[in-house]
Amino acid sequence: MIAVGQAENLLVAHSAAIQAIQEGFRMRLHLFSTVSIALAILATATFCKPEVNRDPLSAEYALRLNRNPGSGTMEQQAAIEKARALVEAGIADYKNKQAEAAVAKYFEALKYHASGKTYYHLGNSLMNLERFADAATAYQHAALLRYERTELALYNTACAYSRLENLDEAYKYLRRAMDRGYNAFNYVRQDPDMAFLRAQSDWESRLRSMVPVELEYDETTLNGRMALYGMRWADIWYLCANGVVLFKNECAPGFNRGRWRLENGAISMQYYENCTQEGIDRIDYPNNTNPYACTSYESYGPPRCETREKQYVPDPISQGDIREGLRNPDEPETLKFDRSDQEPIQCDPKFIPKTPEELKVAAFDYR
Repeated sequence: MIAVGQAENLLVAHSAAIQAIQEGFRMRLHLFSTVSIALAILATATFCKPEVNRDPLSAEYALRLNRNPGSGTMEQQAAIEKARALVEAGIADYKNKQAEAAVAKYFEALKYHASGKTYYHLGNSLMNLERFADAATAYQHAALLRYERTELALYNTACAYSRLENLDEAYKYLRRAMDRGYNAFNYVRQDPDMAFLRAQSDWESRLRSMVPVELEYDETTLNGRMALYGMRWADIWYLCANGVVLFKNECAPGFNRGRWRLENGAISMQYYENCTQEGIDRIDYPNNTNPYACTSYESYGPPRCETREKQYVPDPISQGDIREGLRNPDEPETLKFDRSDQEPIQCDPKFIPKTPEELKVAAFDYR
């Protein structure tokens, strides 16, 4: 039998034990809630980050890695050299009929730098693997990045679409190839990749209609606005009648100014001056994982024009690019030429912008 005092002590101990259990449960519940909230915040931050397209067969990726070798993880020239060595190794595999090994090396090269040459040779190996849709995309990127034999990239795009039995796209790119100077007509008539097109009843007549008529142009024809549009970017120039060229800055306000001339049918340019505003108080976006985005600033300093210590000479705009743009103004991937009644005031090499509005060239797009 338990005495009254002992019973009271047991009841007190029992109550204390229950309270301890309840307190422990509440603490575990609070800890669980805290962890859940933290995980939810982390997940939200992760999903709210802007996505960077990492598909090497996307045009967006090709343009980014072409303009920003190394993806911000290594020095640009080192990235270009790394990619170049991988491409040469891939070409060696291709010549040894090791298409899969070649494709692997080309994709590895594209992690460092995207060039027209890389995409062109990638397309060749993909064709050997009968991955015709991917090959067509690779060849299109080669043309987009101005591969030195653009007419071959366009012709091979037509071949890939012929293999896919896509009549409209095959004829479209065959015409573009011929506009760019492809003239191996006898080979077209026997190329196995073109068998689908040759089976069409109107093949010969359509082929003859594609032979381009010689297109003549001079400085007067080209004087005015010239633009090349991509998915999320635009290169825009103004070719002034006095030989001055204006080129829109990609990120900062303002423009580059230089000289242009027509040389052997191609447009050559040299930029000797940059007119812009210096950014003040950089804005950092902690959740922005895109290393290619333009830098943003709270404000900008007064306009100024600075002479370049070394004149910048971009690659010439080729005769093929010019002729294709003049012949096919409605094609989205070609140069666009637009004459204007009045030239921008910035065409005057002595004009110095004094206000932010004077940095804006009227013929350029600002969006």
